[in-house]
Amino acid sequence: MTLHAFVGHDNRQQAAGAVCEHSLVRRSSQPVVVTPLKLRSLQHSGLYHRESRILGNGQYMDVKDGKPFSTEFSYSRFLVPEIARSNNLSGWVLWCDNDFLFLDDVANLFALADPQYAVMVVKHDWQGKDGMKMDGMAQQGYYRKLWSSLILWNMDHPYNVELTPHEVNNASGAWLHGFSWLNDHEIGALPPQWNWIPGVSKDTGTKPAAVHFSAGGPWLEEYKNVDFADEWRLEYDHMVATRNPKPADWIEL
Repeated sequence: MTLHAFVGHDNRQQAAGAVCEHSLVRRSSQPVVVTPLKLRSLQHSGLYHRESRILGNGQYMDVKDGKPFSTEFSYSRFLVPEIARSNNLSGWVLWCDNDFLFLDDVANLFALADPQYAVMVVKHDWQGKDGMKMDGMAQQGYYRKLWSSLILWNMDHPYNVELTPHEVNNASGAWLHGFSWLNDHEIGALPPQWNWIPGVSKDTGTKPAAVHFSAGGPWLEEYKNVDFADEWRLEYDHMVATRNPKPADWIEL
């Protein structure tokens, strides 16, 4: 069975996204099609027309709800069900941010899918707070913080039909990231090792299956010694040896 995964794309973090995709495909025991979610392509297709602006320091600002956001896919990730539907995909599809490093077979993640749920996520018990992250971008604290960074979407669940491009382009970020089109019992829980965040996730004695460098990853100088930075660099080196052409923001480590 072919698996389908959608990965966030940000022009400022292309090396991070390339490593994420490489690690996902490399360890999968089943064929997997990875689609990077590119903002410009979504805009050209007419699917995404949410208005934003870029401040002088490079900070993204959403015009609709007046809130800062940190990546090109902060809102557009919620178009995944619409894109999957338009490509006649059924069953389950995966979404993840571009700053993940997969250390386990993604087929094991899909094997956890339970059809009673509309989505399945790691339910981080961390609200976050306003501040800075990554390369100086603002971080917003909000309800269900980090849940939407990795999502298993059930394309056969009727409630996901209610999430249309209209909601993605018009609803507030809090409504979208809070999965507000669903009831609580329609949101399933995944094991925490599938969205393990340095400095946030608690040590459960289980090896992380997917490391999420949410605050910043080893491709940034100030995070070069974060937990699992060595594993990320090894993955990067493997990609260098097997991939051509290089990502646009190729860095020497």
